[in-house]
Amino acid sequence: MCLPDRVRSSYHFKDVCRERKLYREDGTIGAEFDILLENGESIMGVEVKAKPREQDIENHIKRLAFLRRYKDELGDKRKNIHGALAGAIMPDNVRHCRRGCT
Repeated sequence: MCLPDRVRSSYHFKDVCRERKLYREDGTIGAEFDILLENGESIMGVEVKAKPREQDIENHIKRLAFLRRYKDELGDKRKNIHGALAGAIMPDNVRHCRRGCT
């Protein structure tokens, strides 16, 4: 993956978890991340799709909101939670979408 220099130098994640599931209190899955990256300051949830759609972005934003609540309930003090969407074929409407498409 090719990332801009400012992004590459900004994050140094030491913990990488693939296919990470976060559970609700009732035992059901609240969110699932293809890749979850963590360090002492930040968490990044990554969704990987062959050809992402706008709906995939909206769903990912909901997963990130669940991640925030989940970490808050655990007493996690990290304030920085980021999201990323990786795709093999990135349509223009998805490529230029930031913080939700609606």
